[in-house]
Amino acid sequence: KVNGMERVIVRPSTVCGYAPRLRLDLSVNILTINALVNHKIRIFGGKQLRPNLHIQDMVRAYQLFLEAPGHKIDKEPFNVGFQNRSIEDIAKMVVKVLNDPGIELEYTPSSDNRSYHVNSEKVKHVLGFETRYTIEDAIQDITDAYHRGLIVNPLTNALYSNIKRMQELKVK
Repeated sequence: KVNGMERVIVRPSTVCGYAPRLRLDLSVNILTINALVNHKIRIFGGKQLRPNLHIQDMVRAYQLFLEAPGHKIDKEPFNVGFQNRSIEDIAKMVVKVLNDPGIELEYTPSSDNRSYHVNSEKVKHVLGFETRYTIEDAIQDITDAYHRGLIVNPLTNALYSNIKRMQELKVK
């Protein structure tokens, strides 16, 4: 609430790209880290769709909503996303961006066929918001941060996973 008014309901997509509180339990991010650390990406199923939104676009969207005129957004839901892509397509993008033919794609069957597809036309139409950053940008950002030593123990550090972090903190 802002000034006693419910302003807006924002539903961001799966956020990707490097941030100090990086989430490695999200598809683009974890596939990238696995390629960097293990030179292998395990794909469970692969056809499931995931909507993706670069962290920098998410921040831009939040800023836009904070500054938007109330009459345009009060009590309105908005999806903010970009690039609805399959897990398999994302894995192939990681290999392409990293330009490493040694990265192995390992396919594993999965009974979890949940797919998410986000339509963000409303935020574009009402507020003129368009994304500037791509999945490829997110992959490159994570790669650069990893090589600069900004992502420490990515496969074991609970900081990068909400569930592991809550378990570590004994949150109920």
